[in-house]
Amino acid sequence: MFFAALVFFAGIAFSGPPHFSPDTTYYLGLASDLQTNPSGVVLNTKKATWTVLVLPALLAILQRIAPEWWPYVFVGVNAVALAFVTALLHRVVHVVTSSAVAALVAVAFQLLCYDFVSWVRFILTDMIYAVLAMAALAITLLGIVSDRRESRRRVRLAAVVAVAFITRASGAILVPMAVFSEWWAHGRPTGRFGARRLAPWVVLLVIGVAGITTRAWFYADISRWPVAFLRPILTEYAEREQTGEVVWGRTETFHEPPETTVDHVLIQLDRFIRFFQFTADGYSSRHNLINVFYYVPLYALALLGLVDGLWGTNDLRRRIVAVTAAWIAATAWLHALTVLDFDWRYRLPVLPYLIVLAACGVEAIARRAVRPADKNAVALGGGR
Repeated sequence: MFFAALVFFAGIAFSGPPHFSPDTTYYLGLASDLQTNPSGVVLNTKKATWTVLVLPALLAILQRIAPEWWPYVFVGVNAVALAFVTALLHRVVHVVTSSAVAALVAVAFQLLCYDFVSWVRFILTDMIYAVLAMAALAITLLGIVSDRRESRRRVRLAAVVAVAFITRASGAILVPMAVFSEWWAHGRPTGRFGARRLAPWVVLLVIGVAGITTRAWFYADISRWPVAFLRPILTEYAEREQTGEVVWGRTETFHEPPETTVDHVLIQLDRFIRFFQFTADGYSSRHNLINVFYYVPLYALALLGLVDGLWGTNDLRRRIVAVTAAWIAATAWLHALTVLDFDWRYRLPVLPYLIVLAACGVEAIARRAVRPADKNAVALGGGR
């Protein structure tokens, strides 16, 4: 599966010249700074450039070893990363559902995803971070299936999360989610809606609401921020939100300039919802149509997989879909608190998570389609 996906994505990656974006210029500047003043980049507390060290470091290395061809080498790295994402996705879905059909549907969703296909030629962090984010979830979910807390698996998980943490700022959300999942998902079954199972989710919800309201209070008057750490970048975000910004640069999504803390809360809630938006006024009709045909079945199957898992009798499936959905929601929550980019690139790393849920939805349909007499002869994961 890895090599098949590699051929597919490499064919797209090398079908034209590598693409640069304004963010690429920023990362190239950081790559230059790493070579001349590494401590200034690593120890920068104004913009937290230490959270994006992996890409500048990789660019600096590639420019040294392939000064003329480094952009092509980089898009090759993108293709390899997407091939790993596809292979991990296939493996996770096949193990979780025991369904070859669901695993192949998951791969089809991955290969047909316009976001991956359109961004694979860009010199950005997206593909590298996507494979790290998928690897973290894969290690977590496969650990739940095996129901083992072996130290070697957790060391691998910690290593992947640590690299993700310095690849993209949003990688910070993987740290608490990995810890939470390891703690919650390996507990003994206590019933579908037992207090022991629900209590941690109530705590997460309280933390989420507290984060939104506290952040809104600071953004209503950024002078309330008590320390110099991160003040410049927070001030920049706060000033932009004072214009009513929801999605960066998409003025049709803007609110009226906020005047109260409640106004800032409403902007964050809108941003959380729009994290999952797949059509836009600024997209071409063709682009919107492609996204409708892709995201409508993806979201519908993911919702079915989530509902079937949570309300079914299979405790293992319940833990799988709950953890996956929590990682999706946590990522959306983080971007609701920070920034949602113009092209929804920040959603790209959680698309494989959504595909996992959609594959569970496919398995649920297939399981119900099997006649009672055939259920013992066909392994579709319902008895896991």
